[in-house]
Amino acid sequence: MMEERDPVQRSFALRRGVRDSFEGLSEAEDTDTATVSRLTEEVRRRLMEAGASGGNAASAESVARSVVDEERLRRQLRNQPMDAEGVLGGILQAVVGLGTIDEYRRMPGTTEIMINGTQSAWVYRGDERLSIPALSQEALARTVELLLRESGESIGPMNPLVDARLLGSRMRINIVDRSVSPYGYAITLRIFPEQPLDLESLVAKGTLSKQAADFLIAMVRARANIVIAGGTSSGKTTTMAALTERIPERERVIFIEAPSELPHTNPNHVVWETRRASAEGGKTVTIGDLIVNAMRARPDRIVVGEVRDGAALEMMEAMGTGHEGSLTTLHANDARDVFVRLLSLMYMGMRHDMPERMLYYKIYSAIDVVLFQREMLERLGGGPGRVRRQVTEIHVVTNIDWSTGQIQTGELFQYDGERLRCLGGELSPRLVERCSRYGVAVPRLVRD
Repeated sequence: MMEERDPVQRSFALRRGVRDSFEGLSEAEDTDTATVSRLTEEVRRRLMEAGASGGNAASAESVARSVVDEERLRRQLRNQPMDAEGVLGGILQAVVGLGTIDEYRRMPGTTEIMINGTQSAWVYRGDERLSIPALSQEALARTVELLLRESGESIGPMNPLVDARLLGSRMRINIVDRSVSPYGYAITLRIFPEQPLDLESLVAKGTLSKQAADFLIAMVRARANIVIAGGTSSGKTTTMAALTERIPERERVIFIEAPSELPHTNPNHVVWETRRASAEGGKTVTIGDLIVNAMRARPDRIVVGEVRDGAALEMMEAMGTGHEGSLTTLHANDARDVFVRLLSLMYMGMRHDMPERMLYYKIYSAIDVVLFQREMLERLGGGPGRVRRQVTEIHVVTNIDWSTGQIQTGELFQYDGERLRCLGGELSPRLVERCSRYGVAVPRLVRD
């Protein structure tokens, strides 16, 4: 019998051969690439007959080993060599893994894989953006099938959008059905690191300064309500994950996400995810529903992965009615745009008319700190440059103009094109009182 090793993580060279080879026998039948294709179909056939599936890794590996052993014996009788371990790895990659993208998913440093139908495909690794071979129609369909199997979701003309996480993994998928995507299925796979970056790592990478990191740690300990804003891929989730790690262990935290992305290190925590309506009659569960329920579940803090709709109203009410130290992220153009964005989202969640000034007051009562960051392209000589994430503004909410409802802030940190500088300034009386109440030294802001 073959040596017992982990076949899914080897033989990357064969994986490219699997990409377009689901058609059975070919003129190259004696090659390992064609053998992988043929034996993969045999493994699937036997699993179906046994009532199992590729989702059961142990069953799939047992059947695959038997099939490969049979093939190896046949080859021996004909004096034909075969890389048995490589073939086994290729089969399990197709049956148990995530299809042809497994090679790139397993590469160290991969953060995102984007498949634009059959036109192109891209891998993001750290600061790099790499073009990889596009998938064929058949390989694309098979990859979607594998992703849906691992996420428990379904897709089709009646349900053309899927946004979910892969069960038991640190990966999130977004799939657009071919009924609304002319190039074929569009896939975005986000891969979260097993060891997320902490604040020290973000300082080392230049995302924020040491003084800004110390200020944010003090604000988390003082239970300030923090909004982290920015555009897509600006690093909002990474920064929030680093801040949630600073929440004291004695506190109960409720994480509300759609789907779950954040690491959850606090001993007393619970994670709730949104859910869409199902064909079996399952009710839709929204971010807003979960925020309302969280207020009945005795949390010390509520952490919402992102507010993007009328749930902003529930989030502001939760933050402003005793659930101090809560955090969320928001898409916005800059720090001052956060309040306008929140206002427009709150209108979406209103169940009855409410004056604009009252909505602004809810925002003022709820938010203490606003952090804004961007995705930036840094030029390196004559090369293509590298992408990095940069905190560009940190504001504290200081007051509200009662005549207009406009919220006033003090900018404490600002990116000047080279580094995040401290502008000095003072905290609001509300934050000073919060620091005193929770035994946190008021941060001393030294102007750079």
